[in-house]
Amino acid sequence: MSDDLDTLDPDVYEKAVLPLDPEGAVAIKRGIHCIDVAAPAADVMRAFTAVLEDPGRRFGLIELLRTPDRVGRPYSVGERFQGRYIIEKAVEEELAKLPLPGLMSSLSRAFAALSPDPLLELVEDRMLSDYGVITDLVTSPASGQPYRLRYEYLDGTPIAGFLSIECLATGPATCRFTQLSEYQEQGIEILLVYGTAVLKMHERVFYEMVKQSADRIGAAILGTDIPEAYYRPV
Repeated sequence: MSDDLDTLDPDVYEKAVLPLDPEGAVAIKRGIHCIDVAAPAADVMRAFTAVLEDPGRRFGLIELLRTPDRVGRPYSVGERFQGRYIIEKAVEEELAKLPLPGLMSSLSRAFAALSPDPLLELVEDRMLSDYGVITDLVTSPASGQPYRLRYEYLDGTPIAGFLSIECLATGPATCRFTQLSEYQEQGIEILLVYGTAVLKMHERVFYEMVKQSADRIGAAILGTDIPEAYYRPV
């Protein structure tokens, strides 16, 4: 394992699950998105598993962190993980939108020089992260049934609820990934931010997971109902 590889503190196992609260002030919501891939489900899922297990892998602005004892190993039910929002990457993408390349380059270097990594990581961990526990994992489904990954959100995440990803064969050489989430923002103050930028970011993460998996085996993305602007923000 690389010495500079970030890992998750084992105290994540002390975090409580955040259940949905029908009596809460913020309404419970459901979101669903699909991505079709030109490859057999079994082939894509082997790549999907390898991509998720790859230490330091990033999906859009999110980096997956695992506890040191789990890095590089297969995921399992009960395992806890962190999806960390990378502030520096987000700033780089915003600077890339500037019309003057020279100014962008100068600002990027200035930000890199002035940004203390420990402080950034503290903000990323305490304010801009999702924490989850895997509650269902099907890696060898029965014929006609989907591969499945489901996790519930933990304390420290701005939303409660769960997210699941399924992969089902739609033909001999095609499959469909479906992401389903039921969520509830943890407070009125989070509602606006999550319903705009953060929700788009989550959809980008899902797209990147599938796209990187498809790329690994040279497969094409056939289509998705995720707006292109969400996964190609720059």
